Amino acid sequence: MATLKSQTEAAGESGQPFEPFIDKKEAGRRLGIKPRTLDDWLKNGRVPFYRINRSVRMRWSEVTAHLAETCRVLPPARGK
Repeated sequence: MATLKSQTEAAGESGQPFEPFIDKKEAGRRLGIKPRTLDDWLKNGRVPFYRINRSVRMRWSEVTAHLAETCRVLPPARGK
């Protein structure tokens, strides 16, 4: 029961479960891109992020939602 209580407390006012922040290294790993590419994407606003002092953190759900809204997926190329 302690686990349920701690999840509820972590949810706060919204009632949503707490989602931890991820760092640039983890985001790059999940996206399958190099750190420099992620830096460019952050600079150009392609990925939402939070700056806490000098640290950059992201919420994975926000990253995937933003990319789903702003990027398009092309169908696979047919063989020529």
